Amino acid sequence: MIRERLLPARLLLLFFLLLTFPAVAQEAPEDPKDTASQDIDFQDIDFVDSVDVNVVNVEVFVTDKDDKPVTGLSRDDFEIFEDGRPVKISNFYAVADGVPSTTSDVIEALPPLAEEPRAQQEVALPESQRLYLILYFDNLFLKPFSRRRVMRDLRSFLATSITPEDRIMVITAERTLHVRQPFTTDLALVYEAMDEIETMSAFAVQDAAERQRVIKLVESSRTFLEAEGFVDFYAREISQFVDRSIGALKEMIAPLAGLEGRKALVYVSDGLPMTAGGDLYHLLDLRFGKTGSAGIRAKRYDARSRFRELVMSANANRVTFYTLEAAGLRSHASLSAEYGSSSTGGSMIDTDLTRDFNHQEPLQMMALDTGGLATINTNNISGALARMGEDFRSYYSLGYLSGHFGDGRAHTIDVRVKQKGLKVRHRKSYRDKTHESRLIEAVMAALRFGGGANPVELALDFGALKPSDKGAYLVPITVTVPFSRVTLLPRDGTHNGSLRLVVTVMDEEDAMSQPEVVPMPLTIPNDHVEAVRQQNVVYEAELRMRPGIHYVAVGLRDEISGEMAIVRRGIRVASEAGGR
Repeated sequence: MIRERLLPARLLLLFFLLLTFPAVAQEAPEDPKDTASQDIDFQDIDFVDSVDVNVVNVEVFVTDKDDKPVTGLSRDDFEIFEDGRPVKISNFYAVADGVPSTTSDVIEALPPLAEEPRAQQEVALPESQRLYLILYFDNLFLKPFSRRRVMRDLRSFLATSITPEDRIMVITAERTLHVRQPFTTDLALVYEAMDEIETMSAFAVQDAAERQRVIKLVESSRTFLEAEGFVDFYAREISQFVDRSIGALKEMIAPLAGLEGRKALVYVSDGLPMTAGGDLYHLLDLRFGKTGSAGIRAKRYDARSRFRELVMSANANRVTFYTLEAAGLRSHASLSAEYGSSSTGGSMIDTDLTRDFNHQEPLQMMALDTGGLATINTNNISGALARMGEDFRSYYSLGYLSGHFGDGRAHTIDVRVKQKGLKVRHRKSYRDKTHESRLIEAVMAALRFGGGANPVELALDFGALKPSDKGAYLVPITVTVPFSRVTLLPRDGTHNGSLRLVVTVMDEEDAMSQPEVVPMPLTIPNDHVEAVRQQNVVYEAELRMRPGIHYVAVGLRDEISGEMAIVRRGIRVASEAGGR
């Protein structure tokens, strides 16, 4: 049976799928009675649920009154509450100055080396604790001068604080998201990407100029409605930039969920508004003697709910924000001679202060609610980076068994230290994800970042290209997995299995298609199980691609055993049919 699935219009440039049900035999049977080699139909069946263990991990940073890391704490010094209810700590891992603790009450199930004291063992940092650091420059809300100043401090920080095990990525956001350097351990490549970024344009200069123009128009307006029209137009434009910025961050965060390890995103900007044009609506009230009427209108451009969604996404994907306000100490236009004799000269001080708070509030929310640090209103960026480095090298990782799995809901997390006088930072929530969403995230991570485990010998192969319409080509793919690696359970004269497949594609511009999810239930008569185990489960599809380089990632989950596998391959689609 062939079914055609059309993707949304914005994804048609990447691919469409012509799906066929997989067959377990790679060759046509010679004897129709040889059911062991005939195609096996997928049927909807019931399965025995696998037992899921949902461990929630939380990185915790503990500091004293001077904001210095506190090390040497044990499991008994902490308490965790989920949705306000206490839960038992099942996993405890501590790192002090980059060195994992090795005492028995810190790392459980650590096998002792023969004739070597436990405290003397060298413990390698596990993959779950590897640091993935993303340097994210939001050029929509940056001035070139601010960016250059931060770059100098960032280079010094990387040279002194990054270890060979750390992975670093460099990202910029303009009208779209751009990966300037994929994850790497090579600092030379990171520096090259940073050098390139310094030559790029940034849009905060234009915003500052436009804001000053609108202020003058408000001052010269005769009526409140006339002035409000100028502010409304400005606020709508800035609101669109805020939406793009939040959307780009969420796009960046989504595939990070599939990476095992700690993820820190250093967000660099001059600040972005919680309410677009909020300071100018405040100016309207001051200019025309109103009380709060313009503020009510400003609520139309309030982005608080979208920033909350961004924070929830970061927490769900174990991403900690470290926000840097690159502008440093601000000098206000209201203090210049230009405004000294203006009709709103006194009110401009309030307006500029309102703008500062409005642009700093999102930076504080993003960092505070994910357990990170916000650096605002300071020229001492190096000091802030030093504190960030302390987080990377001295922290606690706590885990607990959640009583639910895959409900898709957000749950609050509260970590407390029993010792008085200590400060605690950690992510404030997590989202309980379904198996399918976790598989999709793993595939997206492999597609964008590479890697991915393949314990079941999952294979992906391309067939000969076929010319399609509008200069595109159909690329046949075949996905196989040995039947011997699939978990089957006996039930009512048959053996039953259940697989779930995810396929997605990314082009050379980093545009990613919507993942295609394919449920694959299996039913095999008992007397044919042994013969079938010598063959493969096969999935075939055709992907529509334009000329260029594309990457295809496939993920498979055995719904009974819970085992996942990921494969990723690249293909160059040439401008002539059959080229590859």
